[in-house]
Amino acid sequence: MLGAMEKKSSGCVGGAVALVIGVIVLVLVVVFGVVGLFWNVKRDAAYQEAEAVATMSEMAALHGHGHLEIEEDEWKDLKPLKAGEPVSIERYLFSMIDQTATELAKENFRTNAEGAPIQWALKLRNVREAADGIVGEFELPYMITRSDGSGYGSTLNITATFDEGSRDALLELRRGDWVNVSGQLSLEGNGTSILEARLPAE
Repeated sequence: MLGAMEKKSSGCVGGAVALVIGVIVLVLVVVFGVVGLFWNVKRDAAYQEAEAVATMSEMAALHGHGHLEIEEDEWKDLKPLKAGEPVSIERYLFSMIDQTATELAKENFRTNAEGAPIQWALKLRNVREAADGIVGEFELPYMITRSDGSGYGSTLNITATFDEGSRDALLELRRGDWVNVSGQLSLEGNGTSILEARLPAE
């Protein structure tokens, strides 16, 4: 009978030890899980901050002189635009002012650029109400530099049509602000328009 009691006592102690170990393991799992979640959130926030800084740095570098500055030799690296390809602001600028482009090349660009996605940094001139939405009037001041140190420049005018959902963000803008605008490019008629325009915060 004494042996049975010892075995029962030993079994209880063993069970208690196992329970304590189980609780400790569970606590450690929870602690490490919380720590891991914290570091993941912190890491993601750092990545987002780095991306924001990179975007601001790129805009500052691109428009540090108050205009888009590009070397004329970069025209040599341009390939014909294909349907569905996004249109960079540099490609758009070159296609608008290149006096050496053939009619075939110009038509190819206009055809494939229609409705193409864009994301450009533009200088704001005005924002106004219109029948088809809220219209932002932008400009793209540019300077083309030559290898001999000379250069030339001017300004292209661009309009962007926003829907009502952009009103609050647009109200915060002021004339002269550099604004990142995305949307669909349209070259119909004599001007350049951005349809379904959006701001980065949307």
